Amino acid sequence: MNRQTEVFTLPRGRAAKWLLHAGADIPRAIRIVLVGSLFGTLPIFAGGVLNTVLVAWLLARRHPTLAFHIWLALEIAVCMARLVVLVVAAAGHP
Repeated sequence: MNRQTEVFTLPRGRAAKWLLHAGADIPRAIRIVLVGSLFGTLPIFAGGVLNTVLVAWLLARRHPTLAFHIWLALEIAVCMARLVVLVVAAAGHP
């Protein structure tokens, strides 16, 4: 539990707070662990990558225009950047 509090912080944005609200009766330490497991675990990351890239790929295949191919390329680039951040965060906090 201490590892999660060192690596991840709760979101500060209004929309993110609303989306991640677990309830008023949830202790702060538990919220941090929940957010850390949501944004910092490999299975959640892999599912998100698979979903976003698959949707972009299907749309680029269905509508083979430059805009959809650019969208697919951007999705792949963002997912790769997220992977780098995840690996660096995990390596920095054993």
